[in-house]
Amino acid sequence: MVVGSGSPGTPGSSAGESARDLASQVLDRLRAGGQTVAVAESLTGGLVAAALTDVPGSSAAFRGEIGRASCRERV
Repeated sequence: MVVGSGSPGTPGSSAGESARDLASQVLDRLRAGGQTVAVAESLTGGLVAAALTDVPGSSAAFRGEIGRASCRERV
């Protein structure tokens, strides 16, 4: 998937903008295909779910998230 024209470090672009652009594109494709997504995160602090739910209308395609808080829980 190609995301935008800029990359982090490019003037006028930031990692946050890139994440929002990617999340928006993913959700657009899911909605267009009548599909949904749920995520399971470990040690990401919920960043994937946060990026997806930051997009207006995300609830049409985003179903939820399960996350782990620490390495200790993985053992």
